[in-house]
Amino acid sequence: MSRMENSGKYSGSNLSNLEKDPDMARVADYSIISDNVIQDSNVDFTVPDNIHAGSRSVLRFKIKARGLDSGDVPFGSFDGMSTRVLLNGSVVWTWNWTNSENPTRVFQEVVPAGIVKPGDNRFEVKVKFNDPDGGLSIISISDAVLWWQAEI
Repeated sequence: MSRMENSGKYSGSNLSNLEKDPDMARVADYSIISDNVIQDSNVDFTVPDNIHAGSRSVLRFKIKARGLDSGDVPFGSFDGMSTRVLLNGSVVWTWNWTNSENPTRVFQEVVPAGIVKPGDNRFEVKVKFNDPDGGLSIISISDAVLWWQAEI
């Protein structure tokens, strides 16, 4: 069987990886990070020892933003607010808010190889909001899942 015919069992692999070890198969699996994370907090999660740390991962999460002015009245402008998501101290996603709604959105981000590691990992949400009127932003992230490749 040629390598091209055999390549279907190597989920997510490219030809250069097959040439290094054509008998090592990989599968995609996932870790549930959290169902709810509030801004400026972190969540520790575990990835199994058989993760292929040299492969990229995929992070998916839902984000909801809401804002309150200094009198706890909802407002609709998020101009000047930025949100960062970090994995193990590395920024993997940044969003600069410019809309005038309280959005709920789903994002998916490719995480560079080497950031996710076997064992303990940390997911962090950082928010910066400069409202001259003393408003408050509340960012919550839910349904955070990380897909990664494992060697079997």
